[in-house]
Amino acid sequence: MSAPRRIFLDDTDPSIRYSANQWFPRDVNSLKLGNLGDVWNGTSMATSDDGATLSFAFNGTSIQLIGTIETKTDDLGNVDPTWVCLVDEIPISNGTDPTFKFPENNWVLCDQPKLLPGEHTLTVKVQSKGQPFYADSIVYTPMPDARVDGAVVEYTFGDPAITYGPGWQFFTIENTQNITQTKGAQVSFDFHGTAVSLTGYVPFELPHNATTAKYAIDNGPETTFTLQGLLPEATTTVFNVPMFSVGSLPAGDHTIVVTYEGDVTKTPLVVKTFYVTNATSPAAPVPGSSSSSAAGVGPSTGASNRGSGTGSNNSASSHSQTPTAAIAGGTVAAMLVLAILGVFLFLRRRRRRREEINRRRDPFTIEAAEVGGGGGATGTGTGTTLGTSRNPFDPYSEVRATSSPYSTYPTPSASTGGSGLQADNTATRASGTTRSFVALNSSSSPTSSSGGGVAAAAAALSPKAREAATQRDGPVIMQRHEDSGVRLNSTPSLLMSPRVVELPPNYSRE
Repeated sequence: MSAPRRIFLDDTDPSIRYSANQWFPRDVNSLKLGNLGDVWNGTSMATSDDGATLSFAFNGTSIQLIGTIETKTDDLGNVDPTWVCLVDEIPISNGTDPTFKFPENNWVLCDQPKLLPGEHTLTVKVQSKGQPFYADSIVYTPMPDARVDGAVVEYTFGDPAITYGPGWQFFTIENTQNITQTKGAQVSFDFHGTAVSLTGYVPFELPHNATTAKYAIDNGPETTFTLQGLLPEATTTVFNVPMFSVGSLPAGDHTIVVTYEGDVTKTPLVVKTFYVTNATSPAAPVPGSSSSSAAGVGPSTGASNRGSGTGSNNSASSHSQTPTAAIAGGTVAAMLVLAILGVFLFLRRRRRRREEINRRRDPFTIEAAEVGGGGGATGTGTGTTLGTSRNPFDPYSEVRATSSPYSTYPTPSASTGGSGLQADNTATRASGTTRSFVALNSSSSPTSSSGGGVAAAAAALSPKAREAATQRDGPVIMQRHEDSGVRLNSTPSLLMSPRVVELPPNYSRE
């Protein structure tokens, strides 16, 4: 997408802020100066006060201040007036030549051709010892999506909205622009707005004789205008010459066709710039935006001083604006999305908490199998647990048993002859649960059980001990002690870990 078209603001635009009681309107009849044409829109602001300022806030990518330069230089070479141009408090160029000794209108006083896209503020600080400083217009490039309701938009000669017929050529002696000296040559221009004007220039290198041309809007009646030419003795090209200006058009799209009526013996028709007062679009702008207050379109700047902002967009503006309704709608939508997200996260968290509570209430969904369902772990130690659950989801399965103090014991086999470990199962069939009693010998050898093995140990349990051993599900380990010392691992663990039932040692008569 090509660059947006530039916007022209007259010095009377309310968005330009002048320091109080230091600026005054200048009589433009006294400013017929130089060869760069008349002042823009027939108005100019001036100041002779030292320290006077002007500022302009805009949203765009380039900025220029146009005015009249009329300086004086004293015997010491000091120039009056002088000025400082700043964008966002950073100094920028003082235009074409701030010390130019000859008076000229349409002079570039401040210039910054490239800026980062966004909001900026141009500030001009004037130092004067009595010589006036003149401000005529501000030109800037808006953002691509900016609105330009009522603003004056610049369409340079190469804009896609301008179509040239046969007979046109580039003229590069003074500047690269389209000119014609072919009788009947036409140029058409499509625009959207309420006013349009055309400016060009008169090159002294070509014939100076005056001639005529005509224009028609929307296939309406033709209107003839004069191309003045130059005096026979002129040796200077005159720039920013207004060809015609049409106002009070209905807001909307229009087409203007311009036809040249001269020939090679006459002054040419030069197309430099069309200026359009843009029509108001249906959407309302955001308050605080700047736009041109000029009702018509006036002369432009000198060809040797101004750049061109050619673009294919039909709208550009001093500020990028967003309809208020769109802003409000976006805010409400964002709040609704946040609310839905919050409810989703709350429900998800509550569901996880419920699942966690359920897991804590019933951590085991599958009970241990009856003793004898499979072999135990092999190894050395002081006992073993038989009949552990083979369920892979049971945390107290064989994997758990290997990490228990009672888990690394050899499995009973036929070779032990019953001298090792035996199991006694007490099943509560009514509830469908099985309780496994495993007797452990506290000696260092799994075959050194004192008292004839597990059967005798289980028989030696008192009714109260057996009742305690059967009060909860899961395997119960009976451990026979050989002395009356304190057992650190005798406290039953929580949940489903094997419960150790303490048995007193069997003392001999010796």
